[in-house]
Amino acid sequence: MNHYSGDIYYYDAFDTHLAAGMYYYTVYANDTTGNEATPMTGNFTINTQVAITLTQVPIHFGNTTIPVTDRRADNGTAGSGYSGGTIKGFPAIVNNTGNVNITLRINGTDLVGQTNGGYTVDVSGIKYYTTNNVSSAVALSTSATQFATDVTMLTPTNLYFWISLPEGLISQEYIG
Repeated sequence: MNHYSGDIYYYDAFDTHLAAGMYYYTVYANDTTGNEATPMTGNFTINTQVAITLTQVPIHFGNTTIPVTDRRADNGTAGSGYSGGTIKGFPAIVNNTGNVNITLRINGTDLVGQTNGGYTVDVSGIKYYTTNNVSSAVALSTSATQFATDVTMLTPTNLYFWISLPEGLISQEYIG
C-alpha cells in the first residue's frame, strides 16, 4: 500500500481484467507501536462486460483476373497489381477484451459493384476459417454462423479469408 495523505493509504496495483462477480476484502491496520485496529470488511461487484476489438480490417483481396478460385486476403504484400498498397485481412484478428467468455459469430453481405451496382459477388463466394487452411474453410453467409465458442478474455482469434470470383464480372471495385 502507498501513503496518500494523513491516514489514507491506497493500493494501486489493480487487475483490470477481473472476471465478473462479487469480490470481498478485509482491511487490517496497525500503528508503529503494534496497536491493531479492528479489521474492516467490504465488497465490490465487477459487472459483466462483453467487448471485442477487431484488427487488420477491413478485409481486402486486392486486384485479380477472373475467374479466380480461393484467392486469399493478404496482409503485408502489395498483391498482384493492387494499387492500394498493403492488403489487409490475413488474418483479421478478433480479440475478447471483455471480462467474460464469449461465443463469436460471423455473417456478411453480397459484394456490390461500385461503378455498376448491377454486378454483385454472392457472399457465399467468400470463405473463412480460424487457421490458414483453405481446405477447411467455410462459405460466408448472410446468417450469423458460430465460429468460436468459450473464447476467454484477452485471447485473440485469427480469422482468414478467401474469395472466388465467377466469369462475367466487370472490372470494378466490389464492396460488401
